[in-house]
Order: sequence, then structure tokens, then C-alpha cells
Amino acid sequence: MTIKQLSTLLYWLLLLPVVGIALLWLYMFVDIDNFKNAAVEGFGQSIQWQTVDDWQLYLTAMFALLPSLVVIWGVVHLRQTFRAFSQNAIFELTNVLNVKRFAFALMLAPIINTIVRPVTSVMLSLNHPPGEKVLSVSFNSADIPTFLIGLVFWLLAKILLEASILAQENNEFV
Repeated sequence: MTIKQLSTLLYWLLLLPVVGIALLWLYMFVDIDNFKNAAVEGFGQSIQWQTVDDWQLYLTAMFALLPSLVVIWGVVHLRQTFRAFSQNAIFELTNVLNVKRFAFALMLAPIINTIVRPVTSVMLSLNHPPGEKVLSVSFNSADIPTFLIGLVFWLLAKILLEASILAQENNEFV
């Protein structure tokens, strides 16, 4: 398979997570009870669910959406890179920027994800009586590989930048 063919395939395949995540979150907002069920599983009995209003669920859902939005933003930029590759624009500086944005998204999403849980636990316990508010802090070990993959893509962007500079110098020399 050529670079052009593989890049075209990846360009279209990366549309799946973008659309899939968007549809999942749309479904959660349309049927907030599904989001509440997921939140109940995540927080268990630490939240007094009978005190949680719908506005708290919607606010929590919007805040919980942030890491996914960051990843979608990154994937959209990676798709642009593969589109350029499929058009034989391999050593363009815009590709470097797009890969860096994807890498940044992969590194930022776990950081935001670590912040989301405590903030959402406070939002869901706003209606609890004084002294019974909840602050739940946790770290997801699945965020570590995501961050490390982001670092790898950041390094690949640096390598692509060097290759772009060499290609430009070569074109000027010839």
C-alpha cells in the first residue's frame, strides 16, 4: 500500500472516532438518565442522588465532555495531516503544526481528565447538606499511555519539521 493510499484510508478511518464520540455525547445529552446511570457507577453511593437536579447533570455532562472535545480537536488536525499526505504534500510545515496539535491534545486530555473528576463530584454534591459535600479525587492509570503517545507524536512532529527543513533546502539547492 502506498503512502497516498494508506493516508487516504487513515483520513477516512479517523472520521469514525470523531463521529462516534460526538454521537455518544449527543445521546447522553438527549437521554440524561443514561448519563446519570454512568455517573452513579462512577461515583457510587458517595453522592446523594436524590438531591441531584437535572441542571447539575447537564452541567456535569458538559464539563465531563471537555477531555473528549480536546481529543476530537486533535484528531481533526491529524486527519488534515493525512489528507495532505494523501495529496503528496508530505514535508509541509502545516503538517508539522497539525501533528503538534494532535500531540498536544493527547497530552492535554489526561490532565483535563484528572481535573474533571473532583470538579464533577463537587458539582453533583452541591445540594448536599453542609458538611456532606463530596470531593472525589482519583487518577486513571489509562491516562499515562495516552500522555506518552502524545509525547511520541510530539517527537514525530519534531522529526517531520527537520525533514521539512531538509526538503526545503534541497528544493532551493536544485
